Amino acid sequence: MIPSLRSSSRPQSPTVSLRSSYKLLVGIFIVALVYSTVLPQERTNAGEPQRVNVSIIYTDETNGYLQACGCTANQAGGLAKRATLIRDLKRSVDATQQASILLDGGNLAANSATSEAILSILSSMKYSAVGMGDSDLAEGDAFVHAAETMNLPLLNCPNSSSGARSATVDPRPLINLYVDEQGRTAAFDRSDANSKAIATISIISLADCPSRQAIAGLTASLKRVIDLHVPHVNVVISHMPWSREEDVLKSQEVQSHVGLWIGMRQYPKPSDLHAVRIGHVQVVPSPDRDSVEVVALGISNGAALECSSSLHLIRDDIPMDQKIQEMVDFYYRREALDLQESSIASASQIQSKGKYASSELCADCHLSATKQWIASKHYVALRTLVQKSRLVPACLSCHSEQFRRTELFNLATSTTTHDGVSCTTCHGDSLVHVALGDRASRPPKVGESTCRECHTPVQDPKFDYTRSLARIRHW
Repeated sequence: MIPSLRSSSRPQSPTVSLRSSYKLLVGIFIVALVYSTVLPQERTNAGEPQRVNVSIIYTDETNGYLQACGCTANQAGGLAKRATLIRDLKRSVDATQQASILLDGGNLAANSATSEAILSILSSMKYSAVGMGDSDLAEGDAFVHAAETMNLPLLNCPNSSSGARSATVDPRPLINLYVDEQGRTAAFDRSDANSKAIATISIISLADCPSRQAIAGLTASLKRVIDLHVPHVNVVISHMPWSREEDVLKSQEVQSHVGLWIGMRQYPKPSDLHAVRIGHVQVVPSPDRDSVEVVALGISNGAALECSSSLHLIRDDIPMDQKIQEMVDFYYRREALDLQESSIASASQIQSKGKYASSELCADCHLSATKQWIASKHYVALRTLVQKSRLVPACLSCHSEQFRRTELFNLATSTTTHDGVSCTTCHGDSLVHVALGDRASRPPKVGESTCRECHTPVQDPKFDYTRSLARIRHW
């Protein structure tokens, strides 16, 4: 027979019992103090909702812009400077003992080679997840495979059967993140409910305006979040134009299940762009490629989501992260080498593929205009790329007339024919005018639309047509 604990215990003196109780109380106090200091949440009185503070550090619309090209002064943006800014922002968030999540909304680039390079850089910067915009979805499975190779979770994906863009919501792209007791975030699925989670966040991206059926699929996905009985918020990243987005935001399905909506693209009044509340949903504008946005969330059980946002410009004076810059330089060197290898062609082959009047032919009659051109930045457009080691298609499409017309590039021939932004870049091939030499065959007058082919809002956001035209006046 096993003796009972009561019968085998020895009586303790009151002094020993009091000392043990005192030690126990001190231990409990120390544990409680450490617990309240470490946790990134606000402990409230019994019966009141718990609140967890989380910051989403968010970027968007890279559009192949790995580095500021230097064509204009004080250019913002670039991935190496973005990395430095994000590191500083994350340190600021960490100093407040909040958890942070690093996300990108998508539209990384217009071709798979550039997208793969950017995905590799984002992976090195330790992004939590990446969305797919229109340009990314157009790449289909190639983009998905590249992201998987880089171990980057996707917030949405194309229709796997066709590879085409699809706004239909599938539970697969839904990214669930939990915040643990140390303020760290990690992804989880329905089979991986982490008992240490003190808050959960579900994020999904919409690339186009969804139908009612798709919205129903979205909300059904959001309902299937693991219920850990902790503060939770559903987040949607939208690539829809504002003209259609507003109706979706006001739908009952979104109002019932979504707490934060990041979007407001093509908003009709950019000067009024700021975080707003539409019904029960907090709406935050997406940043452009030159900025990083920090969205601070206060997530509570049984209470409205608290939200504030701040926009941080990737200024020209921000130092570059050397590791990221090395990755950018490697990409540019590889692109330049690939182009040179594919363009090993004689001058005659290049000329046969794209016939246009050379600047030398134009100078025979338009000597004064040629002198004005030589004194302009257009004349040295190609030289600028040579100096910067940026002889890549994305830059040559505007800096080299030879490449713009032939999609080939031979550096030797380009330098001997004064290749750059030449006469025919703005005035057309001019072959008929060179042959006839009369006024009737002159090319039409150049309008602003011609300039905007290169001086786009993305490439040159501060371009002023009237002032720029005065600087290159040669007529």
